[in-house]
Amino acid sequence: MSSKKGIVISLTVMALLVLPSLSGCIGPKEMSEKLIEKFGEKQHYEWDKKLEDKRTFKIIDVINQNWAKVEEYPPVKVKAGTRYMHIYLAVNFSNIINPMWEWLTLGYANITITDPSGVNTSRDYTSLGKGNEYRDFFYIPNPQKGNWEITLKLRGTGDYKIFVEVYEPV
Repeated sequence: MSSKKGIVISLTVMALLVLPSLSGCIGPKEMSEKLIEKFGEKQHYEWDKKLEDKRTFKIIDVINQNWAKVEEYPPVKVKAGTRYMHIYLAVNFSNIINPMWEWLTLGYANITITDPSGVNTSRDYTSLGKGNEYRDFFYIPNPQKGNWEITLKLRGTGDYKIFVEVYEPV
C-alpha cells in the first residue's frame, strides 16, 4: 500500500512541476520558487528604509562641471532574497525671481539608478511648458543583491525629496 502511495505522491509532484512549465505560463525557475515558498520554511520579511533625504537647490548650486546640482547618494545595500525595492522622488520647482510663484518655472531633473550589474535606468523631466511638480516612483520586484547607486541631477530652483525602501528578509 505504501509503494502505491509513494507513486501517487511522486506523480503528483511531477505533474505540479511539469504541466505548468509545458504550458508556457510559468517557467521552471518560477515554479521551483513557488514550491520552495509553499513547502519550505517561512521567512520573515520587513520593510527597511534605506534612504530618506529632503533638500533644496538654487541657482548658486548649479555652478559646477555639469551645470546642475549633482547628488550621488551612498550605495543602497540590498540583501539576497529581497522581494521589492521602492524608490520615490518628488521635485518641486519654483520661479527663479520669486520662489512663491508657481508659474514661469524653469527646471530640469534627472534620476539615474544603477543596479549591481552596472545597468542604468534613467528618467528626465523638464518643467518648461509643464507643471512645476515632478513625481516619480520606481517599483523593482526581486532586485539584485548588491549595491544600488542613485544619482540626481537638478537645475533651476526648488526642493526635492527622495525615499528608498526594500522589503527584505530579517
